[in-house]
Amino acid sequence: MGVWTILFLACLIGAFALTGVAIRLAARLSMLDHGGQRALHIGTKPRGGGIAIVFCVTAAQIAWFINTTLKTDYIVVWWAGGLLMAALGFWDDIRSLPSVPRLLFQLLVAAIVAVCSAASDLPVVWVAVTVATLAIVWMINGANFMDGADGLLATQVILVSAGSVVLSEPQPADPIRLQNLAVCSACLGFVAWNWQPSKIFLGDTGSYFLGYCLAINVIATLDNSTGLLKLLILATPLYCDASMTLVARVLAKRKFWEAHRSHLYQRMIRCGFSHSQVAMVYALVWGLVFFPLAYLCEIIPDRCALIFVLACIVASVMWFFATQRFSRLLISKGEIA
Repeated sequence: MGVWTILFLACLIGAFALTGVAIRLAARLSMLDHGGQRALHIGTKPRGGGIAIVFCVTAAQIAWFINTTLKTDYIVVWWAGGLLMAALGFWDDIRSLPSVPRLLFQLLVAAIVAVCSAASDLPVVWVAVTVATLAIVWMINGANFMDGADGLLATQVILVSAGSVVLSEPQPADPIRLQNLAVCSACLGFVAWNWQPSKIFLGDTGSYFLGYCLAINVIATLDNSTGLLKLLILATPLYCDASMTLVARVLAKRKFWEAHRSHLYQRMIRCGFSHSQVAMVYALVWGLVFFPLAYLCEIIPDRCALIFVLACIVASVMWFFATQRFSRLLISKGEIA
């Protein structure tokens, strides 16, 4: 049995077992989700289950760190940033922090990570550092916005991480490949508890950590345009809904920072889709449209930019027409779209 197989199975089994523990821990710490304006579930459920994923991925990272001979300064900063984001999310799951201090903390951690990354691999250009900081914060919060339906965020992260492993060039002791495999397998172990009807939610602990891991993938591939564009294509279904909904709310002059139920996946559930059906629809679209487009970049790497633009256009058009359809259905039912 190879090292990668052992890692996969260890994170899978570990996350499954630790999520069961997290359910009991959440009850003791009163980490409970009682619903709200954005909620699509009824009743009270434990949250913060993402801590199981954090533990398993961190354990894999520590094992890699102990056994590697590579330079690790910037990698340690990357992974430490993930723990800080998870700690912020865990605190938020317990106490529900105000949005401004939460955002400021995210910006601070993201800025430190961006500066350290620039100091090691990238030209020290403050514009680039600023863009990287904002990108990290957006990917964290975009993932958080999409964590409103059972199994949705976990399955999307599984697909993006698995796709990244499949389409990346195998390299010995590659820390990002290891992270992707650990995240993928840990999410598989967790989603068994999070699939409808869910026993526990990821919480901000999980969504912040997973969004940050995806952001680190982006930072790690900035010196490889083909790898970067493949990753962005793989993540398009996840972040298109979050991004387009935010833009639509800004253009409609709504308070975009407030909780709402106007994401496409939320409209689908409000129109009668089950949580599991929504997760499967998003996964099916990923598999039939966006993974093939990412794979196409492997075949014709000199056309990656064009393929990425095509992926964005396809995702935006699909989002627009689907949103319009479900909005009309909601209005016909007498609900606010």
